[in-house]
Amino acid sequence: MAMRLVLKRGVNMKINFLGFLAAVFITLKLTGYITWSWWLVLAPLWIPFAVVYVAVFILAIILFLGFIMILLADAFGRHR
Repeated sequence: MAMRLVLKRGVNMKINFLGFLAAVFITLKLTGYITWSWWLVLAPLWIPFAVVYVAVFILAIILFLGFIMILLADAFGRHR
């Protein structure tokens, strides 16, 4: 779900929910309505990247362990 902003010259700009939420949090922080740390205020921007990073890291570990298991099975003479 994206919000659409149309400028005077017909340029369309889209902002997704997390971008909108970040803009709201930044506005509230700068106006003093919330006293959260900037890490929390900017969380809608960095949390999706952190989730992807963790998922890729876990996948890399699983693939690495699978590769090690195949090497160990070949080293001990157990073939598939």
